[in-house]
Amino acid sequence: MRLSENSFPDIQSINISGNPTLVTPNKEDSISLRHTYADLQDIDEYVKFIRNSVKLFRGTEYYKLYKGHLLELGLDRCQVLGNLPVDTDNNDSLVTIEMNHVIITVFDVALIICETILKTYGSITSFELVNLLIKEHAEHRVPLVMMCKSVHQAYHADPLFFVQPNMIFGKWWELLDRYKLGITPEIASKVSYYCKKCQEQSGTFDNGLLQISKQVQEWGSYNNGFIDLDVNWNDDI
Repeated sequence: MRLSENSFPDIQSINISGNPTLVTPNKEDSISLRHTYADLQDIDEYVKFIRNSVKLFRGTEYYKLYKGHLLELGLDRCQVLGNLPVDTDNNDSLVTIEMNHVIITVFDVALIICETILKTYGSITSFELVNLLIKEHAEHRVPLVMMCKSVHQAYHADPLFFVQPNMIFGKWWELLDRYKLGITPEIASKVSYYCKKCQEQSGTFDNGLLQISKQVQEWGSYNNGFIDLDVNWNDDI
């Protein structure tokens, strides 16, 4: 149905400091294109914004093709059970490879990007957040690991499941440094816990991880902001 100019006579579009906003005299609330800290003080609204942005990201053509990009780079085996024959065309007779975010989830990645942009520029749109998620994946700064389906399920079912550093693809330490203003204490704890597990595993710990662990703890303490750290961001695939 084609909408005329009078389809919604009570709704007006105004420009507030460069931010297109819909308002109506019948309601105090307004809807703005750009989100600011003031808009996201409500934790439910913040969670909804992050999750909707991640959903948009996963629905992009880029994300749908990203697994194939990794396979072309040679990441075509389960990193845990590498001897299994892998099928990239979902043939039931072989093992299907799956892509999994590790150490931090895609929700965590979206959160630290969003927090950094809000602190740096003051506002962000879901489209900008999606584009930045695409950019960080394209430049291989997001920690990923290829797993067969059964291993992938075991990873999410067991919070103690440990992935060796040499199994992880992506310069994730660069992501953390790039968006350090958005690292919350909870995310810092995840990274520090992973580094601690590396230390406990013989032959997997080095000075680079030790330095990362120290840095993220400092950043997490510095960025102890308004977001509710008890929110469950871990329903990631």
